[in-house]
Amino acid sequence: MEASQTDILSSLPDLSNIMPAEDLNGDGKIDICETVPTEAWQMVVARMLAGTPDPFDDPSLGQGCAFDFGKDDNAAYFSYITFASEKQFNDALASAVKAEPVTTIGDSAFLNYGEDARQLWVRKGDKAVMVAIGDTENVEGMLLVAPYLLKALP
Repeated sequence: MEASQTDILSSLPDLSNIMPAEDLNGDGKIDICETVPTEAWQMVVARMLAGTPDPFDDPSLGQGCAFDFGKDDNAAYFSYITFASEKQFNDALASAVKAEPVTTIGDSAFLNYGEDARQLWVRKGDKAVMVAIGDTENVEGMLLVAPYLLKALP
């Protein structure tokens, strides 16, 4: 019998308390690319970061940052995270492919099959965050990363 998402989340440590985010560029705030420490990413993805985090702004996903963990013969390893609006969250839910509710984080959350990776969307109040890890599905990793984003919501 497969463990439910609730069981998985309740058994995971809160990495954001163990490895807090750091203001790496010294501007006095934690920006989207600084929300999750490199050490936490490397633990979750089990690979070293292969390049510099790349900030982006996407109309449907929100303000985000992409991370490259290289590739091998089997897969390309990457992740991306976003700060999104409640509307972007609702739009993502309305167009979700095989949405699966996650009831143990945020005010509302769901897993979705995005174009290139499984995504975890979490709404807190009128704001939301999204985490995607690919090429191999990593729900546990997304659930470990999401608390960092929720703590850093602008």
